[in-house]
Amino acid sequence: MTVPESIFILGTTGYIGGAIFSAIRKTYPNVPIAALVRNPSHNDAVKARGARIVQGSHSDHDIITKEASQADLVVNCADADDLPLIKAILKGMKQRKESGVKTPILIHTSGTSVVGDPPSGEATEWSKKVWNDANPEDIRSIDIKQPHRTIDVEIFEAHDRREVDAYIVCPSCIYGIGDGPVKRITQQIPNVIRAALREKKVQPTTSAYENFYFGSAGTHEWGSVAKSLAPLLHEKKRVESPEAVSIKLGSDLDFNIGNNSVSTADRGRALGWKPHHESLEESLRKDLDYILENL
Repeated sequence: MTVPESIFILGTTGYIGGAIFSAIRKTYPNVPIAALVRNPSHNDAVKARGARIVQGSHSDHDIITKEASQADLVVNCADADDLPLIKAILKGMKQRKESGVKTPILIHTSGTSVVGDPPSGEATEWSKKVWNDANPEDIRSIDIKQPHRTIDVEIFEAHDRREVDAYIVCPSCIYGIGDGPVKRITQQIPNVIRAALREKKVQPTTSAYENFYFGSAGTHEWGSVAKSLAPLLHEKKRVESPEAVSIKLGSDLDFNIGNNSVSTADRGRALGWKPHHESLEESLRKDLDYILENL
């Protein structure tokens, strides 16, 4: 990708968006970046990282369309399930394309729950399927009823109309301490810890379907994660037992850890991407103190 002349980012105050914002700023230190920020109390933190603040909510579609129409690169990490939001973004990017400049690039974060099964507490036939991002038919066959899918399809269609050059990245289980300006802890592991503390027992020319990337680094079972986490919490005297316990379906953890999704990131690896940080379970001890302090 050539160096963009302008960038618009949505979601800079979140865990994933903040990390991507920080990485883009390091990669392109002199490129103007506009960042949509909803909460004015976060303005200083985002501005300190080198962004122009665009004050507004995800419902301020006119503002979003205007900013998207002025950017070579738009990064949406704000919401993977907000159809009016993505339509506002794509509307602005279409305007930019029609103005005669080069086709703008969209990077959108979806999630591997798009190939997940409903929480059941059991390994299902669905979970035996390994979804491969190097196989466009795998991506094409994902049911429209799956989470995030309606938004993904909206992006595919804009790409196929040549209005944008779109890339969708699906992070799998995200963990570790982030380096964004605001939110630095994620959902699954902190939510498991919250539950444990609460219970005192133990988260262009190509087809658009070929621009879809799973961010899968490996596999894990949440039961094993819980068994690793329980003795660490017990060691810190935050729970009563070093043994993990089962939680019934119907809790607030269902979506985080109650379903199954198995994917492989062959397409990213073909580009030279290699996961090089520690595994989820290896990061538990290092990250636990920070997570406990920020729950």
